[in-house]
Amino acid sequence: ARPAPASMAERPNVLLVTIDTLRADHCSAYGYSVATTPVLEGLARRGTLFRRAYAPTATTSPSHAALLTSRHPRRLGVFKNGHVIHDDEITLAEIFADAGYATAAFVSSVPVRAKFGFGQGFEHFDDAFTREDASVGREKLKKPHDRIAGSTLREFRTWLAARDDERPLFLWVHFVDPHGPYRAPERFRGTWPKGTKGSIRRYDQEVRYADKRLGLLMSSLHAIEGDLGTIVLVTSDHGEGLGDHGWNAHGINLYEEAVRVPMVLSWRKGKGAVPRAQVVEEPVTLLDVAPTLVRLAGLDAPDGFEGVDLLGKHDPERPIHFLRRHYNASAVRKKRVRGQMFAILSGHDKYIEASEEDRIELYDLDPDPGELNNLAPERRAEAGAWAGRLAAWRDAVPVPDREQPELSDDDLEALRALGYVD
Repeated sequence: ARPAPASMAERPNVLLVTIDTLRADHCSAYGYSVATTPVLEGLARRGTLFRRAYAPTATTSPSHAALLTSRHPRRLGVFKNGHVIHDDEITLAEIFADAGYATAAFVSSVPVRAKFGFGQGFEHFDDAFTREDASVGREKLKKPHDRIAGSTLREFRTWLAARDDERPLFLWVHFVDPHGPYRAPERFRGTWPKGTKGSIRRYDQEVRYADKRLGLLMSSLHAIEGDLGTIVLVTSDHGEGLGDHGWNAHGINLYEEAVRVPMVLSWRKGKGAVPRAQVVEEPVTLLDVAPTLVRLAGLDAPDGFEGVDLLGKHDPERPIHFLRRHYNASAVRKKRVRGQMFAILSGHDKYIEASEEDRIELYDLDPDPGELNNLAPERRAEAGAWAGRLAAWRDAVPVPDREQPELSDDDLEALRALGYVD
């Protein structure tokens, strides 16, 4: 039986925000020259920014699954959009619900709908999309597959205003902006360097649009919070190519632009629980989010969590593992893609392997953050050692023996409309 509900006087609210397809280096909070994320900058001044935060993959469903369970997508058996989180897995929402929290989620695109397991533990899960609220460029489709951040914010505010409940809140809000197509609902008159591509300007405009909605979201919650306030963590599920390494979108590779994401944690009424204006330089991962939020709220974490406390002492050489789903096709949008891809990051060294593409890459990210100089051909012994580490990790983390359900025609159509194809 669940314990008696806690009150806001006993526990803080917890707000988890994921801004889809947001690469860290296009956030002004991370030093980008265009003022794309002033709200996130303010949050970082009041809290802690993680300079090198990583998603375990560059695809929405598996990254969010890892975020909500603190378990790697390989261990979950969730590799691509449309895969389902098994109901045996323990989610953040279930932990907070069992502790007496009211739990609610508001998401903005098909891959994180409740039907794919993301509703586990949420009393209220809002994933109803309408054509009127769809992203600009998709409002003419027969069936809606997403909605702009302003519409998701509106649904959140409506729900919040109707509440008559003293329980503290665990909330997950997902904005799909700046996922393509890049057509921001409102104009942002930024100042870009001369020669910046139009697609990048449009992407940045969507980033600014989502950032403004983040500010409105937090203001709405602050207006009703109790004495302990709200723990806020903002991050993303993956980045975007924007032309780097010859790819504009995401999903097919594991380069920095695809897996390095923003992450900011703040708790303004937490009495020092989250250091202010702190920057953590050591690599962290989305798997670290759940252990951190659970600890800050004073709850017990389950044994299955794989991540560590974001605010604890970090080993700068801790290995972080990445994967890309298996592709059956020989190419995606004329880009050679075949089989699976794996990567390991440790310190500033990063190893990438895709055996069916005959790809072995090794980078030193300190002098080469753009991963332009593959060191593997000249450091064969070192690359071989990395391959051994990767093989050992795969052996230690077997894929669960679970069959994923076949997608319905409607689900396949929705994922294709969002640009997800094999």
